[in-house]
Amino acid sequence: IVSGAIAGDVRWWDLRMKSSSVRNVEIQRSPMTAMACHPRIPVLASGSDANFVKIWTPDGDAVQVIRHHERLQGQRIGRVSSLDFHPNRPLLAAAYTDHYI
Repeated sequence: IVSGAIAGDVRWWDLRMKSSSVRNVEIQRSPMTAMACHPRIPVLASGSDANFVKIWTPDGDAVQVIRHHERLQGQRIGRVSSLDFHPNRPLLAAAYTDHYI
C-alpha cells in the first residue's frame, strides 16, 4: 500500500509488518493536496497547494512538473484537488480549484 501525507512525504507499507512503513520518501515541501499511483507504470503524481502537479519515480526523482494549462495561453493552474491515472495508458487527469480539468 502507498500513502501520502499533506506534509509531502510518501510511505510504502507492507501489510505483514504492522508497526511501521517499509519506505518513506519526501517528494515535495509544499502541502500535498492530491496523490495518485499508476497501476502498471512505476510513477506517481502529486498535486500541491502551491499550484503545480509533479510526476515522480518511486525513488523520489521528479520526471515532470506541470504549472500551466495546456492550450489556455499559459494560464497557471489552480490548487490541485484531485488526480487519477488511466488504468492502462500513461495519461493523468487532474482537477483544479480554478474550474478546469
